[in-house]
Amino acid sequence: MKLLFIQIGDMHIREHEVSRDTKIERLCDALSTVERADEVFLLVCGDLTEQGIELEFSAARIFIQRTIAEIRDCIRGNTFISKQSLGITTFV
Repeated sequence: MKLLFIQIGDMHIREHEVSRDTKIERLCDALSTVERADEVFLLVCGDLTEQGIELEFSAARIFIQRTIAEIRDCIRGNTFISKQSLGITTFV
């Protein structure tokens, strides 16, 4: 079984950051060269926001959701393990 771990760290999301789409595109470009994996895990570590305000956490939540959706499109046919199946809860 092949596992793929993707780690995103210290995102420091700002409320009106424009470069988020570019970051997702770069991640997908890099993943397009990766060999097929049976399971894919996205690890989000470090500082999620710049100032820790609610608007930035909302932006970080949207960024993470879009990243997961794009990764699914980049790595077609791979299985994602849902957080519910692992008993994991989200912070936001």
